[in-house]
Amino acid sequence: MESKFADVNGIRLHYLAAGEGGDPVVLLHGFAETSHMWRPLIAELSDHHTVIAPDLRGFGQSSAPSDGYTKTTMAQDIHALVKSLKLDRIRLVGHDIGLMVAYAFAAQFPQEVDRLVLMEAFLPGVGDWNSVFLLRDLWHFHFYGRMVAKKVEGVLVKGSGHWLMEEAPGEVIPRLVEFLRR
Repeated sequence: MESKFADVNGIRLHYLAAGEGGDPVVLLHGFAETSHMWRPLIAELSDHHTVIAPDLRGFGQSSAPSDGYTKTTMAQDIHALVKSLKLDRIRLVGHDIGLMVAYAFAAQFPQEVDRLVLMEAFLPGVGDWNSVFLLRDLWHFHFYGRMVAKKVEGVLVKGSGHWLMEEAPGEVIPRLVEFLRR
């Protein structure tokens, strides 16, 4: 695994890169995290995939400009990184705030996304999101309710909170690896 930098979309992005060949996978971290949260998954995927895990704008070792924090702009940062690496179609995974960036990426560049994994957050503007958002710390209790579309794969870990990557990596990581390798 290598630590690298790219100057894209008017900012400097830090990212972790591992693996060579295979379908590329891009991993987007959540709030108050960095690309390092993905290290266990990167280790599992890099034998079959090129894996890229950037620090989003304003996080970790990436630039922290005074503006540009809309999820649309942050998705454009990731798109510029992907293009700079000469990747055409990616498998995209977003966790927490990274979920919102991943969704914005897929909405703007749908032909460039082969698979999309959205983990552990709600999507602003989808379903009754504002009521869930206003529940302060309780939104995750309703995450598997009627807001979630049918035909969505997932894993629910009994007894855990909403930070599944941290609380149940032994259950979540194998499911992610299996889905991304299909």
